[in-house]
Amino acid sequence: MIKIDESKCIKCELCVMSCATNAIKPKEYTVRQHRCMGCSHCVAVCPKDAVTQDDKIGEFIEPHNITPGNFENLIYTRKSIRNYSKKGIDNETLARFLDLMKYAPTGTNSQKTFVTVLKDRDFISGFAVDTIEFFKKLTKLAFNPVTYIFVRLIMGKDKCKKMFSYKKALQRTPKGKDILTFNAPLVVVFHASPESTTPDMDCNIQASYSSLHAVTLGLGTCFNGFITRGLNANKKLKKQIGIPKKNKVYSTLVVGYPELDYKKRVIREDLKVNII
Repeated sequence: MIKIDESKCIKCELCVMSCATNAIKPKEYTVRQHRCMGCSHCVAVCPKDAVTQDDKIGEFIEPHNITPGNFENLIYTRKSIRNYSKKGIDNETLARFLDLMKYAPTGTNSQKTFVTVLKDRDFISGFAVDTIEFFKKLTKLAFNPVTYIFVRLIMGKDKCKKMFSYKKALQRTPKGKDILTFNAPLVVVFHASPESTTPDMDCNIQASYSSLHAVTLGLGTCFNGFITRGLNANKKLKKQIGIPKKNKVYSTLVVGYPELDYKKRVIREDLKVNII
């Protein structure tokens, strides 16, 4: 709940200007709570600490000194890491990594994303095996001569092609090699109820923020569509890691310390852009 302390308020109207839902009445400085979406921008902009949310005042932010060049270099530095060292992630680093996730934007400030963290290496290994076995059974069923015609009719040509690429990837994998989590010490799953405002964007933005934050902590990440698709397709896998039935998984990151040191940028195609 937003409160305005009249004894501290200097009537600057910055809180009114910052409110996206017109919850604060101009000149009266009273709050229409039913309109408030809890973004706390009014708290952040008030110069006299007159505005609070749930009786809390936000901590002051140090002026950032990040130049465009600094940020561009961060983007260049981030890679999809598929080789991780055996070094584990200590609790302090993990807590710092997780805490910043709550500051990622969400639609209408709903803040209804959920994060499931797997950090036991033995558990992760077992989960990876179960997920791979699920895909093996799925592709075997899909490309059975008897069932393929029906599968193609139901799934469509493009999805069948994707399934075929899964089958090929599984066949090419050397026995004993972890192609799913790459022996990373951490797996982070982002999920939300499909009924929330913008669950897909919320989870993917949160995961993207996290992948960049990880670089500043010396960590590397890799987005993992296999795990995301596997969890959404298999109720047992979801139950195995405690994801609520109603929730859908929208993004998954494997996280750890990179084993390789990349000195150069990767090569990318020119951006496909249309400026009107």
